[in-house]
Amino acid sequence: MGLDPWTLWTVVTLVSGLVIGALLLAWAAGPAERSLAYWAAGLACMVFAILCGFAMEHLPARLAIFLGNGAVLAGYGLFWASTRSFRGRAVRWRLVAAAPALWGALCLLPFFEETLVERLLIQSVLAAGLLGLAMREVWRSEDPRGIGQRGLLAVLAFMLLMQFVRIAVVTLFVGARPVMLMTPVGVAFGVAALTSFFLASFLLTLAVRERREAHFANAARRDELTGLSNRRDFHERAADICRRGGDIAMVLLDLDHFKQVNDSHGHAAGDRVLTAFAAVLKDESPPASIIGRLGGEEFGAVLPAAQCDAARELAERWRRAFAFASAALGLGGAHAPLEPTVSIGIAFGRFPPAASAVEAEARLRLAIAQADLALYAAKAAGRNRVEVVELTPSSDSH
Repeated sequence: MGLDPWTLWTVVTLVSGLVIGALLLAWAAGPAERSLAYWAAGLACMVFAILCGFAMEHLPARLAIFLGNGAVLAGYGLFWASTRSFRGRAVRWRLVAAAPALWGALCLLPFFEETLVERLLIQSVLAAGLLGLAMREVWRSEDPRGIGQRGLLAVLAFMLLMQFVRIAVVTLFVGARPVMLMTPVGVAFGVAALTSFFLASFLLTLAVRERREAHFANAARRDELTGLSNRRDFHERAADICRRGGDIAMVLLDLDHFKQVNDSHGHAAGDRVLTAFAAVLKDESPPASIIGRLGGEEFGAVLPAAQCDAARELAERWRRAFAFASAALGLGGAHAPLEPTVSIGIAFGRFPPAASAVEAEARLRLAIAQADLALYAAKAAGRNRVEVVELTPSSDSH
């Protein structure tokens, strides 16, 4: 039983239309995520290329070669643009257009219409290059790799492999203007390609959804103004440190006379002070430390495996760096400068591994209470200083 080209093209168009529509609807739900729109446009180019393949017998050869293969290369270019957008990078439209533009220039050569093998090789090499670039973008994405992102990488790798296989067997298609999609190998290649396009569309949509969910989950644990952990996230992560045991330094930090900043210069100035202090904590803290904004002008830090002297030295570095940063804000003007400072309390001690989550929570409450006493002592001693208390083993009650 023969295959009717136009019936096949109608089925392909209907299925592709549904997939493209789904991509555009998903993009409309979050217009900032343009990767879905670019992928939908690339898929549309592929459908148009298939139409040109079916219509080869009804079009001038040079025109069919130019439109069909140019649309394929434009589609792969848009797939690359989609992955760049997914990664949050600017799309290089000149490079995206380079492959179809090169193809168009080659089609102007008088002999190009008769060089079937060379045409297939050139198109496959260009397509493989664009797929390799798309894989590179997904691989280098800084987002956590969920099922969607890993699956998209695998499908792009399969599509790249198909191009290499096509290059290897291209000589099998030598003939006078063969209708590629109507040969058994051509049908198999076309079905595999379309399946890959549809599966990649689904996986890209899934990857976008996973990233949105991760963003919302992360936002629920972050202080909106400073980008530090919020109180909830800080307590959960600090409790885990207490559960594991070992040396620990619990640090509480409170900005001095912060109310004066808000009252004299407004809340916008206060926000500048808070973000400047948060930047100091981010820049000056070791990677393993846990830092959070506990509320208002109060911040906290947990330094796992930190010795007492090292914790005090780090706190002094924070204090000096913030003094420099607050002076750079220029609050109050040259005649009456207002330079906020910070008081810091540290509770240092060693815990054995906790037997339960309840015990870890009790240790955390103890460490915070002791650090709060040290902070109160720093305030009482004149502010803008560091005070340290020791957590004795006998204090580890639960």
